[in-house]
Amino acid sequence: MLRIRSTMIIVTTLSALSATVFAVDIFSADQALIHSGQTQFEKNCTSCHNAEATGKMDKKNGVTIAPDLTQIAKKNDGIFPMWQIYDVIYGKKAGAAHQARKMPIWGDELVKSRSVNKESREAIVRGRILAIIAYLSTIQAK
Repeated sequence: MLRIRSTMIIVTTLSALSATVFAVDIFSADQALIHSGQTQFEKNCTSCHNAEATGKMDKKNGVTIAPDLTQIAKKNDGIFPMWQIYDVIYGKKAGAAHQARKMPIWGDELVKSRSVNKESREAIVRGRILAIIAYLSTIQAK
């Protein structure tokens, strides 16, 4: 019994690691998801991050208003930190540029409808955020 339980934990851990490592490759194969993410990005994110996702600076005092989203992987040694980005978009974690949390908490904003139950709202939000992340993963600078 103990042997099976240990094996299951190892398999589960390895599965979780491989899912994280290959997440960007899986995204790049799903053009519908990427297109949906681009649409969500254009609708919700361009007012701050601009259409090219290169961010905005306050030209008067050189302060970053919204970070350059094309540089995420480059700033992380070539790794796109999918779940960290998810947490920032959802609102669980503030990034350096969001210390005062000027960015909306998209976990609340992406579904305003109260006509669906809480579990359905969470699923819709999760899908929309993952679509945005899929899109962002395709526009990373080399």
